[in-house]
Amino acid sequence: MSGVYVLIVASLRANEFPTEKEIYQRWHAELILWQKKNDPALTETAPWDIAKAYSAESPKESVARVQEKYVAQNFFNKFDFEAIAEKYQAELADLPSMQRQKLKTASLFGLLPLLATYGLGWLAGWVYRGFKSA
Repeated sequence: MSGVYVLIVASLRANEFPTEKEIYQRWHAELILWQKKNDPALTETAPWDIAKAYSAESPKESVARVQEKYVAQNFFNKFDFEAIAEKYQAELADLPSMQRQKLKTASLFGLLPLLATYGLGWLAGWVYRGFKSA
């Protein structure tokens, strides 16, 4: 029974585990919204239509492609790609520690109820043995 409990807790917590792809997806989404806001050719275009143009690429590749496109057009007066890049690069650098923290938390939530159940069972047995010998 306890193994099933651990698997259930692990599967419920797995979708909260941070990944590099997730960070690049948020970065890409921010760049798409920026494109819609600042590029005159795309102001009337829906964000999901802009995203379709990059659907064949990974989020990492599309971030690089968007940056190259607007650096070539010298859009730096409206948007600082470096500030956004630094924000997400810092998040990527911190990714291993975020993953370790999530793993520790998931382990705690998985093991603590099992240990508490074991402790309560042991305590009930101790009380039972105490009354039985008296």
